[in-house]
Amino acid sequence: MSESRVTFNAEEVLPDERNFVAAVLDTAATLVVVLDTQGRIVVFNQACQQTTAYSAEEVKGRPFWDLFLLPEEVESVKTVFKNLQAGQFPNQYDNYWLTRDRDRRLIAWSNTALLDSAGGVKYIIGTGIDITERHQAEQALKKAKAELEIRVEERTAELRKANEQLQEEMLERQRTEVALEQSYSLLQAVIEGTPDAIFVKDLQYRVVMANSGFGTILNRQVEEIIGKDNTELLPPEIARQINETDRRVMTSGEPEMVEEVVTIMGITKIYLSTKSVLRDPSGNVIGLVGVSRDITERKAAEEALRESEERYRHFIETALEGIWVIDAESKTIFVNRTLAEMLGYSIEEMQGRSLFDFMDDEGKAIAARQVELRRQGIEDKIDFKLCRKDGLFRWAIVSTSPIFDSAGKYAGAFAMITDITDRRQAEEALRESEARLREQARRENLLNRLASQIRNSLNLDKVLETTVQEIRNLLQIERCHFAWYYPDREEPGWAIVKEARNSELSDLRGYYPIAAVGSMGQKLLNLEMLRIDDIEKLSQKPRGAAQPSEEPRSVAYASDRLWRRFLRSMGFASILVLPIQTRSGTIGILSCCQSSAPRPWRDWEVELLHAVTDQLAIAINQAELYAATRTTAKQFQEQAAKLEQTLSELQQTQAQLVQTEKMSSLGQLVAGIAHEINNPVNFIYGNLAHTDEYTKDLLNLLQLYQQHYFHPVPEIQDEMAAIDLDFLIEDLPKMLTSMKVGAERIRQIVLSLRNFSRLDEAEMKAVDVHEGIESSLLILQNRLKTKPDHPGIQLIKKYGDLPQVECYAGQLNQVFMNLLTNAIDALEERIERGEENTKSYIPKICIRTSVVNSDRVLISIADNGLGMTEAMQKQLFNPFFTTKPVGKGTGLGLSISYQIVVEKHGGQLHCLSEPGQGTEFAIAIPIQQHS
Repeated sequence: MSESRVTFNAEEVLPDERNFVAAVLDTAATLVVVLDTQGRIVVFNQACQQTTAYSAEEVKGRPFWDLFLLPEEVESVKTVFKNLQAGQFPNQYDNYWLTRDRDRRLIAWSNTALLDSAGGVKYIIGTGIDITERHQAEQALKKAKAELEIRVEERTAELRKANEQLQEEMLERQRTEVALEQSYSLLQAVIEGTPDAIFVKDLQYRVVMANSGFGTILNRQVEEIIGKDNTELLPPEIARQINETDRRVMTSGEPEMVEEVVTIMGITKIYLSTKSVLRDPSGNVIGLVGVSRDITERKAAEEALRESEERYRHFIETALEGIWVIDAESKTIFVNRTLAEMLGYSIEEMQGRSLFDFMDDEGKAIAARQVELRRQGIEDKIDFKLCRKDGLFRWAIVSTSPIFDSAGKYAGAFAMITDITDRRQAEEALRESEARLREQARRENLLNRLASQIRNSLNLDKVLETTVQEIRNLLQIERCHFAWYYPDREEPGWAIVKEARNSELSDLRGYYPIAAVGSMGQKLLNLEMLRIDDIEKLSQKPRGAAQPSEEPRSVAYASDRLWRRFLRSMGFASILVLPIQTRSGTIGILSCCQSSAPRPWRDWEVELLHAVTDQLAIAINQAELYAATRTTAKQFQEQAAKLEQTLSELQQTQAQLVQTEKMSSLGQLVAGIAHEINNPVNFIYGNLAHTDEYTKDLLNLLQLYQQHYFHPVPEIQDEMAAIDLDFLIEDLPKMLTSMKVGAERIRQIVLSLRNFSRLDEAEMKAVDVHEGIESSLLILQNRLKTKPDHPGIQLIKKYGDLPQVECYAGQLNQVFMNLLTNAIDALEERIERGEENTKSYIPKICIRTSVVNSDRVLISIADNGLGMTEAMQKQLFNPFFTTKPVGKGTGLGLSISYQIVVEKHGGQLHCLSEPGQGTEFAIAIPIQQHS
């Protein structure tokens, strides 16, 4: 009966314990995994399912390392598993689990083994704690807390469902005592393997079951705890609080998660406890089950994070610089009070608004480029202009850094804003001050330059031109000009003589009668200044008398239609005119004009122009004095030049008379020689014909003797041999022919000499120019021939078909002689200098003649001698100028030739020459002379 009673009790207890184990496993927050010896999952509790998002049905029977492990951790976990199989347990390690969504969860594992009756390893039991949250920031902690609350609700529902299943399973009495014992052993291993405290209390709050983790909390052995209530285990106040929580859970029947502060032996710790009711098969509450986790470190971390955040927020709120945080869409997610006040907004008004709402169009373009740089991970610092709520602008130094999330994606930007508006305004004021000083310096520089121009230059045109140009540049006006008044002309008026203007404006220089100007022209003659800011308002609001800063020359304007019409015709919108009167009484005006739009004339500009006109008046007076002095000096210079020219002409005439006398004497000598030679030459030439005839007769007679007397006497034969009769008969006709040729040559020379001298042709008459050229060449024939020290001169004649030309033949021959002589001298000088290889260099003279325009003849004499520079050519026809060595030339040949051609014949004489390229003289004279 005893044995039957034991069996009965086992049947009653075993289902309860099995249900109890299942409830504990599903209630525990600890991850519990039971593996068989092949590493296949046998038990996968509710916490594991929630962590991985896999159901128990999906993972049961599958190898543990095929589902949750990172590839790089598989081998190390397998090694741990092998060590456990080898009896090396318990052990602990951390590794990552991969959830169904491939998220990583860091788990702290505590592993042990369940042995069979033979002492061999039957199951491997792993209990783990998800410690991922320790590495999260405040947001992650809050999120984890929310997820934990959801998890508790889910667990409560699951626990309720589990209780129902336990009640159903209590009806099942099919399990054997061995299975119950195995389940109980498995439960005990799980409970003991978890680091969390697991406990069960009855309705009197007495502990009926606890694991070693619960004993660790109370610093007692488990045996000492069982059967005792909270008041016996804890300090009174803590016991009262825990009793209140336990009572509330058992009364309401709803699970509850609370934080409990427990102080044991002076050490205070914080626990997160999850408590739910324990029911019997009938559904009656018989106690509660609780799981407590030590969260002291986490709470300390949260508190430290809170304090850090508080300090950070205090720093942000009290910072002197503005702080601006934007998200990836450039929306404002945070600004501090300093920035909000800087821009005139409240913090709430700026929250959520786009970064670009606080800047103008130019700033938006700059900000867009800056945001793109942040996306690229580039930090930067720039000066930037921000728009306030009231429409004003504030300048700031903006230092910006990018923000990236844990995945490395751009999440926004963080900016420090330093207001530099006051500094910028100070800098702008400084720039304006510098600009004013530079403007003043420019004005003083203008006056100094004008004064220097006056001192350094007495050229009035230059002074006026410089003045109008400098004034236009300084005042940045469109037009500035200077005009003189001419009262003595048939129609008095103003002449604009100097003008500086913009390139697109028309030139206004010219003469303007005073009748077209109107009455204002008379005011200028009265030396009154004209100052008009807007011509269109001239009749509406005439300017009054001179301002206090103006001189008495300022004038009040009356309505003048003619004056306005004149200004409009000139295209003026504004005008400022200052008159000037010189010491001689001449009046001029200096005008500054604007055409594109009206321009107010400032007082300092008027003062500057007054100073300029004063300097300009001094310059004009000095220029007039200088001009008068120069005029007087010029008159004296002209008189001296005339005297010098008269003296030069007398010297030239004297030299020409001497030269003419020489040429006349030479002509008479040549004519006399020609005459004296001509008579004997005519005698010889006249008898040569008879001598030739007689010689032929004698030779014929001799031939007859030879034909009829074949054998003359020995004496005759000896004589014939002595005189070489055959040679004499052959050579005598040739000798007579040579004598005839020589006589003919002498006659031609005589004719050329007479032709060159032309003593019988002193008057102008028509002659053959070619004969004159040939006569000159005949006289110079000896200089053209080859000599031992230099080659002969090659003569090239290109004669055209010329008519007879009316001229002074003797004088024209003298020109030919001079030009040919100079050409030969140039060739000989080049040969003597040895600048050319005498074997390759051929001296040449080329003579060309032609008819030009049917009324002139052109005679060109060119050589390939040394040539002349441009400076030498300019003096070539001056009397006494020569390029030849001393003693070789008089310097009168070309001068006389120039007078003969130009003055005597109304022609032209030109010289074309380049150094090293030779020289060409071209003579052009009319075919017929006109009186």
